Amino acid sequence: MGWKRPTIQVNDRHLRDVASDAYRALGQWPGLFDAVDAYVAKGFVSVGRNQLRHMLAQSADWVQTSSGGLVHVSPPASVVAELMVSPAYRLTTFAALRSVLTPHNAS
Repeated sequence: MGWKRPTIQVNDRHLRDVASDAYRALGQWPGLFDAVDAYVAKGFVSVGRNQLRHMLAQSADWVQTSSGGLVHVSPPASVVAELMVSPAYRLTTFAALRSVLTPHNAS
């Protein structure tokens, strides 16, 4: 069975819940290993906000509910910041990102 990109709703939810979903989506994204390797090969050690936001955008479909239904949005800056500074995640280095990998996509 193939991978299906999860959908993460960003509004009307606690930041901790959205960040948890984002972290899980990163770990399930089959492209994470390749993305980390590509950044490391270019000499990056620390994860920047733009790099993390790019990987989050690739790992999930981000939506916001509105009166007209679902609207596609970019990963919010608040979620990026939460994943970088929260003691639960601290995704500030590519080594830390490697630890997010789930067994099914780490081969």
